Amino acid sequence: LELEVYNDDAVTDTDNRTITISAPSCKFEYRRQITIDHNQVVGESGDSVDLTNFPILVHLTSSWLRTTTADPTNGRIEHDQGWDIVFRDDGEDGGDQIFHEIHFYDGGAGAGEYWAWVKVPTLKATANTIIYMDYGNSCIDSDTQNAAQVWSGYQAVLHLQESGNGSDDEYTDSTGNGYDGTGGGVGDRVQVGRDV
Repeated sequence: LELEVYNDDAVTDTDNRTITISAPSCKFEYRRQITIDHNQVVGESGDSVDLTNFPILVHLTSSWLRTTTADPTNGRIEHDQGWDIVFRDDGEDGGDQIFHEIHFYDGGAGAGEYWAWVKVPTLKATANTIIYMDYGNSCIDSDTQNAAQVWSGYQAVLHLQESGNGSDDEYTDSTGNGYDGTGGGVGDRVQVGRDV
């Protein structure tokens, strides 16, 4: 954006000033390729068939996963909840965004750890599957994950990462179907609020 400012009191061109204003880029500054080994893709009967709309767990640790606030030198993540991390398929023009659920994120200065469930449209059985992780967008100010879409087709998904202290509905059903559960302590079963 370029703006010219004129001085109405003077008539010479030397009094005119040009000011350049830099706006945020509002784009993902970084991209990483994630390769899924086709030798790890096996169907229910043990055969090698493509799996469709299959959630995979992505786990990464590195200093670049720290927030830019916590680590201005190495950090590349702009949002403290990791909302500016998205996943895309291997399509044209950068690929389509695919659904993900953040399982855990720590972007602190001594950390840089990220876990997410990513729903891959097609996991290939005879060739490696490529997806991309885009990150580092300072304009993202709302949640980009969609857990219900990652787990569509499932009745209930409970990750059991909560404390297990027995409070009502503490175990959250990621599907959005409302099958939240209540723990009772170490060794106790999780009680789901409805029949699954």
